[in-house]
Amino acid sequence: DVIDSLPCNNHEMALRGKEIWEKTVTKYLPEEGNDIKEEGVYIIIGGLGQIGFLISKAYLKLGLKLVVIGRTDLFDKDKAKDRMIKFAELKKLSRNIEYYCADADDYSCMSKCFSKISLKFGRINGIVYAAGQVNNCLINNISRQIIEEQFEAKCKGIEVLEELTKDIDLEFCLILTSISAMLGGIGFFAYAAVNSYLDAFIKRHNHLYNDRWTSVLWDSSATDIETEKAFTMLAKNQNINSIICT
Repeated sequence: DVIDSLPCNNHEMALRGKEIWEKTVTKYLPEEGNDIKEEGVYIIIGGLGQIGFLISKAYLKLGLKLVVIGRTDLFDKDKAKDRMIKFAELKKLSRNIEYYCADADDYSCMSKCFSKISLKFGRINGIVYAAGQVNNCLINNISRQIIEEQFEAKCKGIEVLEELTKDIDLEFCLILTSISAMLGGIGFFAYAAVNSYLDAFIKRHNHLYNDRWTSVLWDSSATDIETEKAFTMLAKNQNINSIICT
């Protein structure tokens, strides 16, 4: 009887006792929000990636102190040429930026980075988690290695982040996921699964802890200007559990 009563126009529902919970999407109109502390220190994990780079630019334009963490060693000129160019561009915007090299899924390396940042600046005010890999692959060509590479970069990394921040009072923590978690996409078999895990992890985190993490389901069709504006707004509105940005 319960199964027969379920609506057929929603792909995601949950049965909790005698209640059926249905996932809905509501249009969000951003408020003015809070002012970001100019004296604060903000970390962007994956801040030289495609979207992370745009977020880094947006925050530097606000006059913020920025720490970018990435897995690329900028001293390795052969492998880091593109990243070096991006970091040089960010340096032109502001001198208030530093770079630390660490894999997001390596607890030991990340712990050392956070310790150095806290020791130097005395605080960490906000975090944007934009680490991860995208490897489009049709399901008939998928391999265990491809799946594990994408899961390690995002899923293990967010578990490391939760452990590192459990005693830090953050203004915000924005976790970049993907709209593919809802809509799927050709070649996004593993990527959609990874981002679905992240969204569920964030809901669990917000249920267990007093701080508020925000899941940002990103649409890659957004322009550079739209991306910068969106993450500036999200940093000023910290009471959002999950938002789709298209």
